[in-house]
Amino acid sequence: MKINWQQVVLNLRSRHSSMCKMAKELNTSYDTIKELELGRSTNPRYDLGLKLLDLHYDKCRELHKLGLITFK
Repeated sequence: MKINWQQVVLNLRSRHSSMCKMAKELNTSYDTIKELELGRSTNPRYDLGLKLLDLHYDKCRELHKLGLITFK
């Protein structure tokens, strides 16, 4: 399964008030989220990846329900 982490973060950014709040909620640094958003980092730590996917499902549920988000 290849996950486009950049798109995951961009989707979350569109629904989050700030990247600082998102980083705090994910218990990681602003720089880590920014690197994923810019596509400079493509492999987050396992625990961060799980948290990102959980948060994405919570905040962007309609994309999952419409079938616009699939992980292959």
